[in-house]
Amino acid sequence: MVRRLIASKIDLLMEEVVCFYDRSSPRLEFRMRMSCFIPVVLSLTFVTTSLQCQDSKISGLQSPTISSAVDGIFAAFQTHPIVALGDFHGLAQEEDFYVALVSDTRFASDVGNVVVEFGDAAQQETIDRYVAGDDVPYEQLRRVWSDTVGWIPTVTGLGYINFYAQIREINRTLAPTKRIHVWLGDPPVHWATVKTSDEVQAIPRNQTPAEILTSKVLSQKKKALLIYGYFHFYGDGSIKELVEKEYPASFFIITPYTGLLQRPVQKLSRTP
Repeated sequence: MVRRLIASKIDLLMEEVVCFYDRSSPRLEFRMRMSCFIPVVLSLTFVTTSLQCQDSKISGLQSPTISSAVDGIFAAFQTHPIVALGDFHGLAQEEDFYVALVSDTRFASDVGNVVVEFGDAAQQETIDRYVAGDDVPYEQLRRVWSDTVGWIPTVTGLGYINFYAQIREINRTLAPTKRIHVWLGDPPVHWATVKTSDEVQAIPRNQTPAEILTSKVLSQKKKALLIYGYFHFYGDGSIKELVEKEYPASFFIITPYTGLLQRPVQKLSRTP
């Protein structure tokens, strides 16, 4: 078992958080070897090598390659135009990590686009103005996250809201053509016209982000970070499936390992 990752100088850590390659991808087969892990924590300064070696000998698995989460994600962008980062909704440390990731100067220069689940696509013009530095009244700005379809009752994590504010601050330092573009992926909805819950349930969740990725990113030979609940990346009608019909093998999926709810990974690591 890969033991608890230890970072010095950090009070809040995501316990045993590990990201792994998409098992379903034909190009990135998992093959039960766990040949590469990308820890998703705000900062990793060191990992106890002796524990890695001990666990590797016990389990018979190849020693994992450990790297900074931020560096690992930028390495993934070298081979894939879309890096999909699974959002464990409401996990504050992961929300903080998003800020750390986009604050790295490589994000604006090498990626430049981020598609998020925690924003209503009907408010795209509002978020464009806000991250460009314009003054936007709060009553108008809050609709970006409060008018979403897929969040019950709505987006409540402060980390998501801080994410928009951080990109606004980053963009203040950049030329207009170099700024980070935020794309709101939750399907557009005009609540004044909605009368029943059945109407909301009928709204497809994955079509909007897939269209953004194909028409605004991949068709223009650009790259994007996709931040969505990881269940949106798998199965029939997933964002990945919809996009890769036109742009095969474009996705690199990273899933946070939170321990409790991911028993298959625990079994792979041979937890006693």
